[in-house]
Amino acid sequence: MRVLHVVPVAPDGGTSGFTQRQIDRLTESGVEGRMVFFGGSQMLTRPHRLFSGIAEICREIRAFRPDIVHAHWGSLLAFATAVATISGPPMVISYRGSDINPVPSEPHFRSVIRIACSQLAVLGSAGIICVSDELRERLWAGRERAMVIPDGTDLSLFRPINKLDARRELRWPLNLPIVFFYEGGQPEVKRRDLADASVMETQNILGQCRLEVMGSEVPHDRVPLFLNASDCLLMTSDFEGSPNIIREAIACNTPIVSVEVGDVHRWLANLEGVRIVPRDPAEIGKALAEIIRANRRLSAETVSFQFSDKSSSTAVLDVYKKVVQGDEAKD
Repeated sequence: MRVLHVVPVAPDGGTSGFTQRQIDRLTESGVEGRMVFFGGSQMLTRPHRLFSGIAEICREIRAFRPDIVHAHWGSLLAFATAVATISGPPMVISYRGSDINPVPSEPHFRSVIRIACSQLAVLGSAGIICVSDELRERLWAGRERAMVIPDGTDLSLFRPINKLDARRELRWPLNLPIVFFYEGGQPEVKRRDLADASVMETQNILGQCRLEVMGSEVPHDRVPLFLNASDCLLMTSDFEGSPNIIREAIACNTPIVSVEVGDVHRWLANLEGVRIVPRDPAEIGKALAEIIRANRRLSAETVSFQFSDKSSSTAVLDVYKKVVQGDEAKD
């Protein structure tokens, strides 16, 4: 099977780590793949570049002759792929969160274009993948045929290590309670303000507690150190698809306090050492204090297996097979 992967461009010029790992696992399963990099965020302010992006996808389709074209994002990327595959190979789209979800800090016109393009692209798709049930429910069309497949987690990287060893490597205090918060590149969506207010409530209870904030500039292979060195992960986002950091924390056996968002309930519902709480600083702060005082790590090996890289890529491969079989049946 030959698959042309249309992927968003990351700041370093490549693509996101979880997308690259999924493509690598698919290659190991026998899929012959080729990537096309698509800078959709630039096209939101320079629409004329959309035509050159569509033309590039068309050129790669003619040269590679794929069985499937997989758009690994919504927005203009999926829309351009849908246009490029008209009367061509079938298209599969993966929706991951901020391609459909609201982004409060985004200018209104960009939000309208982004969401409209994501939704319109569904009409040209043969297969749809959403990383969570909540995201699937946001689709205007095609909801009944969309498959829910969360992105895989690298369990060889995200694994439990000794908390004190991790703190020594990061040069963190050994005895101070530390809450870890990932704000990425969108602190407004992640609700940094709510995290700050909640940790202040925890400080009122415990006396001492530090919020350790990580942005998107930290290398991915350093994230397991942050998770293992922390007493708890805090998630306060307004919108998420399927937050990778939640599954990565589970893989590291790091306790979690989270609001109800994305698919966190799916992964946390039956785990000890986690709390799902309302978006209220007092309630979040109290839950953080309880988790820190308990001083127990998670035991979640059986859960982690469900979102491994292998499990995710196997499910995506099943989508490919169904799409190809359906295309052959049409012929």
